[in-house]
Amino acid sequence: MRLIRSAMRWALALQPQVADTIVAAVVTCVALLLVHRDPPFGIGQPTELVVALVFLSVMPNAFRRLAPILVFLVTSAAYSAYLLCGYPDVITPFGAWIALYTVAAHCQTRVSVPVVMAVVPALLTLMVLTGGSWVSLVQWVMHGSVAWLLGASRHSLTQRNHQLAELALELHADRERLAQRAVTEERVRIARELHDVVAHHMSVISVQAGLARYVFDTDRATASNALATIADTSREALDEMRRVLALLRLPAEDDEPEPEFDPQPGLDRIEELLNRVRAAGVPAELVVTGTRRPLPPGPDLCAYRVVQESLTNVLKHALPASATVYLHYRPRELTVRVVDDGQQPAPAGTGPVSGHGLAGMRERARLYDGSLTAGAHAHGGFAVELRLPLAPPLE
Repeated sequence: MRLIRSAMRWALALQPQVADTIVAAVVTCVALLLVHRDPPFGIGQPTELVVALVFLSVMPNAFRRLAPILVFLVTSAAYSAYLLCGYPDVITPFGAWIALYTVAAHCQTRVSVPVVMAVVPALLTLMVLTGGSWVSLVQWVMHGSVAWLLGASRHSLTQRNHQLAELALELHADRERLAQRAVTEERVRIARELHDVVAHHMSVISVQAGLARYVFDTDRATASNALATIADTSREALDEMRRVLALLRLPAEDDEPEPEFDPQPGLDRIEELLNRVRAAGVPAELVVTGTRRPLPPGPDLCAYRVVQESLTNVLKHALPASATVYLHYRPRELTVRVVDDGQQPAPAGTGPVSGHGLAGMRERARLYDGSLTAGAHAHGGFAVELRLPLAPPLE
């Protein structure tokens, strides 16, 4: 048994064409041995015609994968000729049933069914006409049915495997697209955070540095205040930069403690923001209407960043100017409006929101189902308005 298993593993490891040739040769030898037996179990010494018909009824299966229908027709015709010559039916149509299985397994149903329905009934009819017994006829029907069912099952399994393989490829492609999309969205989010942090703080530092340089020899107190503002602003900028960059850093060990940072800024720190802007030379006021209340972290940061970017644009594009920040709290909505009276238009002009900073504000608003509009006034100045839906306050 171990030798047989080793031989089977060796045969399966071969190329399909070689394996088919070996199987066909073995079945042909078995058929010739059955024919060579003495009557009534054989025909004794077979003639050349008998050998040729037996060979043609089995051996073409060596090419069954290359031409299934042709092999089925040749083996069926050779076996039919064997019966028509009056030779005893000492062998069953091994070759025809192997070919029938191959047709069912490798051909589409719309092709294999008509071929089988044309050949098999003819074989059965020929057997009856040549004096075959009913027992042999029943065996033929059973063998042919089993061969067909096995082949059809193999064909269905192959088709299902192909579909599963295609589905796996599609799922893999979808997973890659989703991963790429997630990476892109994260890169955009980080770029937006970096832009908001760097643009605002560097604008304040630039203005204060210019002021300190201008009055350094004439007004040491003003220069000292400007340098103090630069120090505070740069320190806050570094802290926010570390917070953003910490998202990109994986801890070296699972148990490594996470670094501690100050909470993300929100509207509770709006006065600090206005103080920096005032120190940079822009008069800024805060007007709050409605009942002020704590907001969820996401909308709170969104509102803060919109105010920060709007004031940054004032520093970069609208000086000299003053600015007013309006916070209007409603039960289900927060309206943030930043208005300046600068003479130079902001980058968006009077058209739709554009530019990286304003585009980032718009993206932030969309994250929380809000809306953002921006545009220049007819008499000068620029206004940015953010509307964020909020959950009603608890009673």
